[in-house]
Amino acid sequence: MDAATLTPEWQFLEKCPSCQQNDKNIVGRLVSHNYIFGSRRIALPRGGVALARCNTCGLVYKLAVPTPEFLKTITTLEQAMLWRLPNYDFASEIAAIQAYHPGPTYDLLDVGAAGGELLRAAPYGKGRRSGLDIVQFDGLTVSGGGEFICGQIEDLDLKWSGRPYDVVTALDVLEHIYSPPAAMANLRAVTKPGGIVIIETGDTDSIAPDELSLWYYLAYFEHHIAWNAQSITAIADRFAFDVVSLERKRHKLVEKETFELKAFIKYHCFKLNPKTYHALQYWGGFAGSTPIKPNAKDHIRCILRRLPLPRHYAS
Repeated sequence: MDAATLTPEWQFLEKCPSCQQNDKNIVGRLVSHNYIFGSRRIALPRGGVALARCNTCGLVYKLAVPTPEFLKTITTLEQAMLWRLPNYDFASEIAAIQAYHPGPTYDLLDVGAAGGELLRAAPYGKGRRSGLDIVQFDGLTVSGGGEFICGQIEDLDLKWSGRPYDVVTALDVLEHIYSPPAAMANLRAVTKPGGIVIIETGDTDSIAPDELSLWYYLAYFEHHIAWNAQSITAIADRFAFDVVSLERKRHKLVEKETFELKAFIKYHCFKLNPKTYHALQYWGGFAGSTPIKPNAKDHIRCILRRLPLPRHYAS
């Protein structure tokens, strides 16, 4: 099937997907009329995409998202164009593992493993190295008796070995999920008691409320929700994880603080007039997206430790 023949399929939300409450404020609307996904330009649904903030748990979520079935189909077709990090060494993430997991040997599951870059960066021969993703991308290999788990971390019928892990990483993953409670239940299942989960995701607290609709992180087709310390802490507590660290950081693609004139100009031209910026992109035939604010610390890294016994576990 050619991706060009696909008609986008959408589902529409009323309640917060994390806490299931319907107490929300509309905080903006995406400024573009199209998403960019791989090599494809995908028109937004009629009426656009509104952004809501839950007044109960603090999660920001889109009121219109692609159906899981459509997203899996187009991801399979576009996988060669997606989520490649050839020049990132994951040194910061490996250091976090070593800081919070004692000992040189650990079983590692990378959720959202993409091309297996993190698994290759982790010390070889020191435990199982496993990956989970919606499709098995080229270049993803497992080692040390590890497994590839095909699916999404929120799948109710997730098929895996049943042997939990010392360390589970979910780097730029939780913004993709449709059901945070289902994802957290599976994260608890795949993590050993006392094991750690390392989460990195966009941080809405780093963005002015009136600028959420301009944030590049919500301009991605595959990003459905956005977190902050409040929303992560709320769901972690619900599923018996202890939050042992919260740290604001840069996105891993721009982790090193540098000044690039091109990036600076692009971002400020976009902010001056977002609609004109996107219209010029469309007219020029560029497969571009909303630019990243240079040197912004707009991500959060959370270290969760799985408590041995549930406190008030709820599925």
